[in-house]
Amino acid sequence: MGLFDNILHDDESLFLDEIALDYDYIPQIIKFRENQQQFIAECIAPLLQGKSGRNLFIHGVPGIGKTLAALYVKRELEEKSTEVQTIYVNCWKKDTSYKILIDICEQIGYKWTHNKRTDELMEVIAKILNKKSCVILLDEVDRVKEADIIYSFCEDLLKKSLILIANNPEWFTQLDDRVKSRLIAEKLEFQPYNARETEGILKMRVDYAFVPGVWDEE
Repeated sequence: MGLFDNILHDDESLFLDEIALDYDYIPQIIKFRENQQQFIAECIAPLLQGKSGRNLFIHGVPGIGKTLAALYVKRELEEKSTEVQTIYVNCWKKDTSYKILIDICEQIGYKWTHNKRTDELMEVIAKILNKKSCVILLDEVDRVKEADIIYSFCEDLLKKSLILIANNPEWFTQLDDRVKSRLIAEKLEFQPYNARETEGILKMRVDYAFVPGVWDEE
């Protein structure tokens, strides 16, 4: 056997899909979060009937599928209906009301944001989103510096469902009573994966990412 016989050629790879190993990858099946996904979907479902949805506060430690499950439901909703506008904002990156509203303007295609105040942006967004129903997912919402934006969403948006995702469950209890009374949110706690579930997730990700036979069972 030659020295280079076991070397992969330029048209060969160990990978079927390298993206399947990416942190932000959303698998076709989210294992062990079926009940949570169903609950999220039930909060959103009234929007499909022309009614307002329920608001939801999702919490749990980092890395246990909170965002993944919510984004999976978002994708399913987008495939189901064009009558519900879906918006996702990462509040770790957009941590002020103004930044959140600018992000939403970009997602809904509104470009004339220059020199507009926060309240003016909210007025524009409400006018556009109120033509349909909407779901707004605020991820890492416990990083937001001011909770007034949540009050504005509750007040100004008509048929909506707000999905708030946080690591810290105390964030919700520390909200201003005025905000909590308008939000009236359901609560959903995600528990960490156990060893069996973690193994199942990794095995599925191997099947997505690698050519069969690359990894042995051990």
